[in-house]
Amino acid sequence: MFRKLLALSFLIVASHAVAVLTLGTSPAGSLLGNLLQITSCGLAVAAMFAASRRAAGLSRRFWLLVGCGLAVWGVANLGWMYYEIVLRTEPPTGSVVRFLFGTQSIFFALAVFLSQDKDTSTLDLESVLDFVQIAIVFFFIFVGFYYIPAHHLDARTAYVREIWMETGEDVALVLLAAVQAIRARSGQIRKLYKGFALYLLAYTVCAGIADYVQTIKVTPTGTWYDLGWTAPLLGAALWAANWQPSADRVPLRLRRKRFDELLLDNAALALAPLTVSAKSQFRIPRAKGRIAFSARFVSIANRGSSI
Repeated sequence: MFRKLLALSFLIVASHAVAVLTLGTSPAGSLLGNLLQITSCGLAVAAMFAASRRAAGLSRRFWLLVGCGLAVWGVANLGWMYYEIVLRTEPPTGSVVRFLFGTQSIFFALAVFLSQDKDTSTLDLESVLDFVQIAIVFFFIFVGFYYIPAHHLDARTAYVREIWMETGEDVALVLLAAVQAIRARSGQIRKLYKGFALYLLAYTVCAGIADYVQTIKVTPTGTWYDLGWTAPLLGAALWAANWQPSADRVPLRLRRKRFDELLLDNAALALAPLTVSAKSQFRIPRAKGRIAFSARFVSIANRGSSI
């Protein structure tokens, strides 16, 4: 399976090269470039869902969440292709397509914050509440740092702001995944988060370069920079296809979290809404009440989940 996927990955990259050299940014070239990206995303999602079926406990939930995040990205890219090919324009500021692109970070954050003390495939009420907290945090990051300010900016400035927001989220996820790998109490979980940190780092760098070029000069799909999204997706597919559960997997004993672990978890979740609240007091007066209230809500929920 891995060898077939590797051969298919080389074929997709070669197809990208041929499309760039022969079709360029023409409508046909943009269509082919988008289809190759969506195909790469589909392969990654399929490989991760297959890995989840091989896994058990925390690993199964991890692969499902990361796979869902990439699936959302694929749906968003379908919307981008519709705007680019059919409507001949980029998705407007604040459109659902742009929101979906940012939504994958929610699923990645859920995967990063999985509790290593609960090595089970099922979700309990506490885990569900933790997931809701994280979703609320990232929603208000989107609202406070992009959606509301974007309505007071021109399209290009709003796009630059969106790129900085998403890059900041990606960098934070890289660091958190690395921290989880260091904190891991089993070799399998450590290997899982090391791989995730490497994927997130590759995605952040490659997509960041491609996005930066877009901020300088708007170019449609059909350039070499398209590989900035395709290559990490194919890497994720190969990573998931090559992953195998450890034969000597030992269940973890339940224990109370240490103070430093509680501090890390709660600080990571509280930082984003508090930053949004502080920023709103200076830049978005009309939204101040709503965002500040939401920050207090998430902070209270954090304290409750730590008891």
